[in-house]
Amino acid sequence: MFAVLGSLCASAQKLTLHEPQTKSNVIYLAEPVTIQAGTPADVGLAFRVADGLHINSHSPFATEMIPTTLMVEPLPQVRIGRMQYPAGVKYAFDFAPQEKLSVYTGDFVVTMHVTAMRAGTYSLNGLLDYQACDNLQCYPVKTLPITVILTAK
Repeated sequence: MFAVLGSLCASAQKLTLHEPQTKSNVIYLAEPVTIQAGTPADVGLAFRVADGLHINSHSPFATEMIPTTLMVEPLPQVRIGRMQYPAGVKYAFDFAPQEKLSVYTGDFVVTMHVTAMRAGTYSLNGLLDYQACDNLQCYPVKTLPITVILTAK
């Protein structure tokens, strides 16, 4: 275990932080959501990681890896429950070919458990924190603001 963590730390120390060439590393694929008022519901929030990049999953295998997290601000009329993250894809990279990392690439969905107390349309604001990397380097941690338009009927 210590050998694995040591090699990951050594590999991570070799990585330098650079600003990415792309304008956005991750985008939120916003879609309006309709749920039943007063009834708990699961809402899928879709994201897309730019081609050629990966981000650590919510549960990376090593403690020094920065997890992807999503926080959504509750409103008095809307209860936000726990977030359910997808399992990461196990992937090995050039900087540590023997070590597998848990990452998201391409499209992934975080499920938000939510209850709107009464009918109406609500604008929920949130933040997705992540660190994007390519096969050679990692970039500074970024925060992606999101807005979920939620209609309860």
